[in-house]
Amino acid sequence: MKPPLVGVVVRTYNRAGTVCRATDSVLEQTYKNLEVIIIVNDSMGGSQGNTEAIVRQISRESVLPLRYPKQENLAISAARNHAIREAKAELILFCDDDIIPSPGVAAKHVTWHNRYPDPGVGVLVKPISNALDCQPRDSQ
Repeated sequence: MKPPLVGVVVRTYNRAGTVCRATDSVLEQTYKNLEVIIIVNDSMGGSQGNTEAIVRQISRESVLPLRYPKQENLAISAARNHAIREAKAELILFCDDDIIPSPGVAAKHVTWHNRYPDPGVGVLVKPISNALDCQPRDSQ
């Protein structure tokens, strides 16, 4: 049986400095059958720079399928619903830009869903830390 595809949704709102660290933690997961969807939900003139440019750079460097669909600045629930519509995955794991998940969180997510396969069951996982600001990567 093929392991299920897990869609990891990272929503960001005016935090260019934290989205790269949060995304790096997703890309370092031990479970590798992932797709990454970053919802850039910025207002105009975000306080920490151009989040979309940083996400575009992360996308170019990613070893996993990574998309960043356009999203108007809407409420958190609308941004997550937009990501669900964009996802190709069977399972969705939400991880905002200020959350740094442990390297095994996606694997634990799949384990719990295998244990409780009812589609009405949700899984909550505690993050290991909050993101610290990181500098935008140098273009290569």
